[in-house]
Amino acid sequence: MTFQQNQQKQQRRIANPYAAMSIDNMFNSNIVKTIDAGIFNVETLYNNIDSKKPKFDPAQLLDGKNLKKEKIEKCYEHICDVCCTNIKRLNDGGHTLIYYQIPLGDILCPGYDQMDCIKYLKNHLDKLNFDTKIMSRTKIRIDWTNLEENIARRKQADMAAATKGDSIVKSIFGK
Repeated sequence: MTFQQNQQKQQRRIANPYAAMSIDNMFNSNIVKTIDAGIFNVETLYNNIDSKKPKFDPAQLLDGKNLKKEKIEKCYEHICDVCCTNIKRLNDGGHTLIYYQIPLGDILCPGYDQMDCIKYLKNHLDKLNFDTKIMSRTKIRIDWTNLEENIARRKQADMAAATKGDSIVKSIFGK
């Protein structure tokens, strides 16, 4: 290509920048574009014809959604572990109360939701017999002053539920 031809080509591009946009310019025009060769071209996009590749499976969407949920739950578990470590450290120092603040967000955890995280943390700590109260979207009050009483109360409630369950079974089956 001569210098003049190159200048003319550049002037045409400046005048109409979209003139150079075509499939042949975007993709190598030396490649033979056929559906059988499995090469990307306009016809395969339009007709979605490609018998060599597996068809779309909606189960893949569910798998992806489940993986995302598992990743979020692992993130919440990690935050819970950090909170429990802080509780243990404070307890060793003689404290019985903490206002724990969860992270505002997590770059490594897309789908992280502050309210879901704080509810997860509250649920986990309630199962461990802590007194908890959600103060805001990111802050929870955790108190273990009455931990022994809470554990005893939980045992009594579990025993009462088991006794009630036995009496219901006896009334139904007469044993």
